[in-house]
Amino acid sequence: MTAESSGRHAERDVLARYAGERGPIARTDEMLDSASEIKPFWRGVDNALSELGSSGLHERQQAIARLLEDDGVSYRPHGSAAKESWNLDPLPLLIEESDWSQLEPGLVQRAELLDAILTDLYGERRLIRNGLLPPELIFAHSGFLRAVDGIRIPGERQLFLCSADLARDGEGHWRVLTDRTQAPSGAGDAKENRSVLSRALPGP
Repeated sequence: MTAESSGRHAERDVLARYAGERGPIARTDEMLDSASEIKPFWRGVDNALSELGSSGLHERQQAIARLLEDDGVSYRPHGSAAKESWNLDPLPLLIEESDWSQLEPGLVQRAELLDAILTDLYGERRLIRNGLLPPELIFAHSGFLRAVDGIRIPGERQLFLCSADLARDGEGHWRVLTDRTQAPSGAGDAKENRSVLSRALPGP
């Protein structure tokens, strides 16, 4: 085996190396099962990473950082006066079909509930009249837009954009950490992430 081929061999199986370095897992790992084996639905990513190797993955990470900087992508954490650089992981988070089949109806239900609340608070306000929400919670909030009170957007829905931050708890169950409905910036973030990844990573 030549030094060159040995180097290429050492670069392969990035996820397998990660599995070996992790050892026994005490908590949920999205890529690995309880035996530290790569979950079947991650195999496509495993093959792509094997093509890249550790150095190739590092190069892609640097390319992503450069593209984000060139595009001027940043964010300002809540309560902070300074902007910070936008971080984007080259590895996607894959959700198994069985998990998503449970998550999807709950996320749809949350979006429909938030849409109903929004429609009511700028409309009939039954939640306030029936004592389910205190009026000061709504009218004293800086996010309540009096200028659009009573205005209805054409169509069935008043809430046209909704997202949720998801995480697993200590027992491996999915939980919603935050609902995001306040601005369409998340759609722009998703579009920018997709654009940068398409330029930095190989594939169709």
